[in-house]
Order: sequence, then C-alpha cells, then structure tokens
Amino acid sequence: MSRRKTAMVVLASKELWPNIQGLVYWHEHQGGLEHLFIYQTSDEERSRKPAQGLRRLCEALYGQDIRVHVAEPLSHEGGGDRSMLPQVVREQIEIWRRQVPDHDLVINATGGLKLMFAGVLDCLHLERTQVVYRELGQQCWYRLELKGDVPHAERFEVPLDVTNHIPVDKLVSCQWPGEGEWGVRSVEPLPVDQLVDAGFAHEWNWKDTFRACHLPHEENDGFLFERFVAAAILELGVQQVGVNAELWRLVEPPQDEPCNPVKSVDVKVAHALDDVPLVEVDIVANYGGRLLVVDCKLRCAQDKQAGKIMWQILQAAQIRAGLGGQGAKIALVRPNDTVSARQRLLAKWLHVDVLDKRNMFDFFTELQAFFGLSGPLPPALARAQDRLHVAKRSGVWSVFARSKKRRPREPTDQHSTET
Repeated sequence: MSRRKTAMVVLASKELWPNIQGLVYWHEHQGGLEHLFIYQTSDEERSRKPAQGLRRLCEALYGQDIRVHVAEPLSHEGGGDRSMLPQVVREQIEIWRRQVPDHDLVINATGGLKLMFAGVLDCLHLERTQVVYRELGQQCWYRLELKGDVPHAERFEVPLDVTNHIPVDKLVSCQWPGEGEWGVRSVEPLPVDQLVDAGFAHEWNWKDTFRACHLPHEENDGFLFERFVAAAILELGVQQVGVNAELWRLVEPPQDEPCNPVKSVDVKVAHALDDVPLVEVDIVANYGGRLLVVDCKLRCAQDKQAGKIMWQILQAAQIRAGLGGQGAKIALVRPNDTVSARQRLLAKWLHVDVLDKRNMFDFFTELQAFFGLSGPLPPALARAQDRLHVAKRSGVWSVFARSKKRRPREPTDQHSTET
C-alpha cells in the first residue's frame, strides 16, 4: 500500500519556531510532506521576510523533496492589504486544497493575525484537512475540529527534540530579519575538568590554561573562555552549538573586479563600508525547540566598561528576539561582575538570564538549568563542579576571570580545607 501524500499550509509571521517545528515534525515523523504552502501578507518585516526565511530553511534542509509555494499578497486599489482578511485567507487555502486533491492537508494556524486565524477556522469543514495550532508561551500543540458547529480543541504532543538536529547556522539565517549573511564557527570538545584544574594553577590566564592542556591557544582570553563554555554545553549533550556567530552586510564587489554570479562577496572578509559585523553572538545553540544564546565577557572588576551592564541587558533582549523570537533564551555570563538588584530586575523583565560572579562557583549546574536539563551532571562536568565547590570552601573568591584583587589561592589538595 502506498503512503498517504501530505501537504502543509503555514501562515508566515516573525515567530517562526512553530512553523519550523511543525515542518520538521510532519516531514520527518509523520510520513513526509510533498508541498509547503506559505501564506504571506504585504507586511515586509512581519510576514514577507519570515516567509522567505522559512522557504530558505526548508530548501536547505530538504532540497527538492518538498515543493515550496509562496502566495503573493493581494491589495485593493487604495493600497491596503486584503491578504489579512478572513475570506481571502479561506479562498487561498481552498485554491491550494483543489491543487492537491489527493493529499491530506495540514494547516498550521499558529502564525499570522487574528483576522487570518478566523479565515483558517472557516476551513475546518474541508475534506482530508486538519488544522493545528501551537500555543507560543507553553509550547503546547492543539488539533482543531468541528463538533457539530462548534470548534473543538484537543491537545497532542510534538516532541521538543524534533528540531535538535538542525545546525545553528541554518536557523539564525532563517530567523534574523536583517540583510546579510551569517558565519558561525563550529565547536570542538574540550577536557573541561582538566581546563578547570589548569585555570586554578594559572590564575585564570586562559592562554596559559589552554597551553597547559596542550590545546591551541592563539586567540585572546575572551575567545578562549567562549570555547571553554561552548565545550561545556557540548558536554551537557547539546549537539548543535556554534561560536563567534557574525552577521556580515552583503555588498557589491568593486567595479574593476569580475562578479561571481554564485557569490558576489566573501562575507568573511571585511566589507567595503567598515570591518565590523552588523551582529556578533558569542555562543548560540539549538536545543529543545528553541535557540539559546550565551554572551560571555571577561572583565576586571575595576574595568571602566563594567558599568555598562544595563546597556548589555537591553542589547541581549534585542538579540534574543531577533534570533529566536519569544521562545528563545539568552544568558549573560559575567565571571568578574556583580550585577545589582536593579539590573537583575531589568534583566528579568526583558527575559535575560544573568550569571555573574556570585553564580560562578555553581556554574555548571547553572548552565544545565539554563538549558532546561536535570539530573546528575555528566562525569567531566561533575568533577569540574566539585572542584569549584572545594575552591569556594577554601576561600577562593573569584573563578574564570583574573582580577587585580588578590586572595589566598586554593590548596593543591582539593580534599583539604586548610594548609
């Protein structure tokens, strides 16, 4: 018996994760999709760009296995957008329904505006059609159907890990609304517990710490610390992790150079206007149906930049929303800063996690909690965490970052509390 053919309709919006999760779930776990129909309005930021981002992601993941169709928005003579009207949404879905009469049709009603949702509800009567919806705040999925003349919702489960295999570079390229191209560096496993031991021995000089573990140490301390944190995330079991993610503006090549029709500019080379990327992200990970961002900064407590944490929190909130929407998470890791109660209140209001100097002695359990994981730490991280606890009991006052202040160093015997 041949498998049932399935097509999917989605409503494009800035909150792309429900569409991404639904696309992956129905294609990889529910028998496969042959068509993806994307409904968009004329709103450039909230609909057209997200529609193109979803199209790029679908093509990057599945190539020609899924045919992607994007409906052009309709406008009336006065210039208004008719595409958001319920009757127009219903009419377009009915057109698509007739184009694939031998397919089951899944309509993901999560995106779009309330008026558009009303148009989707009017399609509940169509044959071989089911309407689904994901509640953004709770990540709960519902199947909608008519019982008599009344819409009825039944909850069903879509595992959060169905998207865990998608590389982060594909996700940030799909989600970010700005013009440009992303570059993301891959992450290598590191002996985290050995690096913690070496860090104590070398007073958190990260070049010396990496050198002592016979690891490449050419980058500056800040980037080496980012590699250390990213390796700890890998050790937690998160597989899709990238570091030093940068968004570069695309520019036209100089007039005296031939144009490469495939790629007009190498985005890894500084562009003509300046040599600074538009956006920089230290660590970005894909896990549990969301993007998680970690921003790391090593700083001496007396550094004049230490007072700019409020601005960093505001910037982090913008990056969180731009990269992953409402479901994304971001954490600021500040080993040598003490964040005030006022600053923490702002961070909580903007959905920004802050791990400051006071959290560092529980860093690995804090990192585990940020990723929504529970249970015992993996062995290497458990050893590293124990080392931090022994150091705290021994009177060490700062870890991971050098400081101008000096306190007694940790005893070499990690099981002793006095020398």
